[in-house]
Amino acid sequence: MKLHRPGPIGTEARSLGLHSAITRRDFIGSTLIGSGAMLLGAAAPAFSQGLTSAWNGYAGVGDYSRSNGNIASVVNAAHGVRDGIYEAKIASAPEVDEVYDLVIVGGGFAGLIAAYEFRKARPTGRCLVLENHPVFGGEAKQNQILVDGVMLTGPQGSNDAVVPRADNSYAHVVGLWDEIGMPRSYEFVNPSGVPASVKFARDNYDPMFWDEGVSSLGYYFEKPFASDKPFASKRAWVIDPWSDDLRRAPIAEDVRRNWVQWKKHSPVLARGDEASTDRWLDSMSYGDLVVRELGLSKDVFRLSDPIVATGDYGVSSDVVSAYGAKLLGLPGTAEYDLGGDAFSFPGGNAATLRHIVKAMLPDAITGSRSFADVLFAPINFTALDRPQNTRIRLGATVVAVRHDGPADTSKIVNVTYAVGGELSRVRAKAV
Repeated sequence: MKLHRPGPIGTEARSLGLHSAITRRDFIGSTLIGSGAMLLGAAAPAFSQGLTSAWNGYAGVGDYSRSNGNIASVVNAAHGVRDGIYEAKIASAPEVDEVYDLVIVGGGFAGLIAAYEFRKARPTGRCLVLENHPVFGGEAKQNQILVDGVMLTGPQGSNDAVVPRADNSYAHVVGLWDEIGMPRSYEFVNPSGVPASVKFARDNYDPMFWDEGVSSLGYYFEKPFASDKPFASKRAWVIDPWSDDLRRAPIAEDVRRNWVQWKKHSPVLARGDEASTDRWLDSMSYGDLVVRELGLSKDVFRLSDPIVATGDYGVSSDVVSAYGAKLLGLPGTAEYDLGGDAFSFPGGNAATLRHIVKAMLPDAITGSRSFADVLFAPINFTALDRPQNTRIRLGATVVAVRHDGPADTSKIVNVTYAVGGELSRVRAKAV
């Protein structure tokens, strides 16, 4: 549907493109923008910053039990930024510490590797990492739980490792891997003393789609997946669903056939060389490629959308480009390959991140530099933020980053952050 703007068009209006047709989507989008602008002029709605620790849920034992995902304190601080409750206090936030050479916002992989590389380049430089969670790591955290007296360790988010070697696609991090003391070979042992009641598959816990042959995978099929009458009232868990090409799933035969075709038999599409193919893929959504280029039913989106959303992008197949889908290795765009030697550490990629912290701040994780100690020894939280060249400050949500004076001449940046609702400010030469 296209909407046309009525009335005479002057030169100025024509120069702004007001003579052309607009799509319904643009019209609705513009209307929403206008509505949002009116709301900005009104009093802010009263959103609650009052989540309690009950929001956090069970988090196991040990250091990471205080930081399982976006806990109440993190959400409350983020809502405070959203609702502008800090704005009036930013100018009067007390200054702490001396001027830093570098302040890094975020203590996940990107932030901590930035701190590590800065420390290598400037051993005497002063660097502060501000992390809004109670434990560093971002997605690369782990949790530990006790089951019948046995400690089980699992990743919160970031998982899968490939040992970088000169002949694989991770060659660019060979130096970092060796510098932080990550081993290149591992011994997988059978845990002793584990009760018979504790059973689990020794699978690599890859996201769905990329490792769907594992015995621990199951799909839950609800009514929306059943498109014809014989299946209309069926709900079912189907374990290891791809072992028989979804034949146990309560779905219509045409849906099953399209899903299997998409998952297992889609050709990798190309248009000329790799650069030309990438441009072509980036000219359409992944949804367009599935329907228009692969000739499959839109029912495929019922399966592909959760994978696209949880795998990386948080959006549907109609939004992410086909080139973005290629970066995930989705059917029709690329062959997905981690090099054949991906595996999981007990706590996922927290293992690698903890080695980075240990290399920068040896006292921050107690114990030796042995692989087991770095993985499982307690964090020494007092060693993270004591006076030293590199510091990691936890529970600190950055609420403002502003030049000290005019941006084109300023030599200093003010970084204001909240800890427990109270603001503080640090000054830095770079952020």
